[in-house]
Amino acid sequence: MIEFATAKWFFENHFISQLNIERKDCNVKTQRRNSDSGCIGTVRRFHGIGTDDPCAFATVVGYTGDVSFSLAQHRNVWQSEAFPELGAQVILFNIQRINGKWRALQARLYGPDDEGKQ
Repeated sequence: MIEFATAKWFFENHFISQLNIERKDCNVKTQRRNSDSGCIGTVRRFHGIGTDDPCAFATVVGYTGDVSFSLAQHRNVWQSEAFPELGAQVILFNIQRINGKWRALQARLYGPDDEGKQ
């Protein structure tokens, strides 16, 4: 018969971790973190450039698949004046799973001022 402490440990370490599998935190040892808790990503592709609702996709350590973020001015997600280029590093904030895909609700370019904040 399984002891209560063993069953409790199994529940806490297996089932709870399975429930939290969709929730990601940038506190991954291999992930560089910004001091304001943003995750650093690398822009890999764009969608809808030239339309009213352009967006970009970045790879971020610790996230399966790309993390998208809007570049549309009316959405108030993109915080930098210039759009990112392919391969540019960006800082993504408030990353959430929406409709099965990762989205950042705020984003900006990674700049020289961020170098000392890792």
